[in-house]
Amino acid sequence: MSYNKIKLSCSETQLQSLIALYSQFENASFEETNFGCFIYLPKNDWEEKGTALYNQIKALIDHEITIEKLVDKNWNEIWEQSFEPVVIDNFCQLRADFHPPNPTVKFDLLINPKLAFGTGHHETTFMMISEMSKHDFQNKSIFDFGCGTAVLAILAELMGADKLLAIDYDQHAVENSKENIGLNNCNKVEVKQASIEDLEVKTYDFIFANINRQVLLKSMILFKDFLKPDGLLFMSGILQQDFDLIKSAADKNNLNLQSQNQKGDWLCLIFSKF
Repeated sequence: MSYNKIKLSCSETQLQSLIALYSQFENASFEETNFGCFIYLPKNDWEEKGTALYNQIKALIDHEITIEKLVDKNWNEIWEQSFEPVVIDNFCQLRADFHPPNPTVKFDLLINPKLAFGTGHHETTFMMISEMSKHDFQNKSIFDFGCGTAVLAILAELMGADKLLAIDYDQHAVENSKENIGLNNCNKVEVKQASIEDLEVKTYDFIFANINRQVLLKSMILFKDFLKPDGLLFMSGILQQDFDLIKSAADKNNLNLQSQNQKGDWLCLIFSKF
């Protein structure tokens, strides 16, 4: 899959509103910068509706974009040059295979991200992992929805989970997940290229969904079907300004907010069934 790297230039006060608007691209990833942000988006997604959406958003909020076609080799060079380990208290470190291990943390994970999302650098992944540290995964079942690098599923297996399914729509992410699973000597995570609509309904003790607002809203009706009566849904990829929208959709689908965490402008919400 070919990607575009879109440089979005705007003021600091405009940024979160623009990220929310461009989150209409279900497959977009965002990297905040001192000038605005980079948007990483499959080339086909931009060709289908990018220009029209840009013109629509620009009419609401003035901003500028430049588009660069991004090939896999260039992406890998970028993250290899800038990727540093992420340490979450004394609980977990996420590092690439060219970094040394950290003996002071409980779980030391090898994650080579390549084209997939999920290194712990973004607030959403950081919070998901931080929340995982508060729960017991021994002998539990896990559904990692939109797995990216499979970092959450890998950590869950290392914490004792014994039935794990990780899915992503992107073949790059699926291949990267399998590589990372092998790097961490895990053998219980099943990885599929799929969307949630493709799956036979099975229930899980925990669902991880760190995606974006549009996908979360579209999938909410199915999350409750895949969650055990006493299970928990971890959800992130949510901006603070979208809390009411997500909460309302969850309420309509019999999902009860148990707790929430915030880092920067991003939220991590945990739900159970009514």
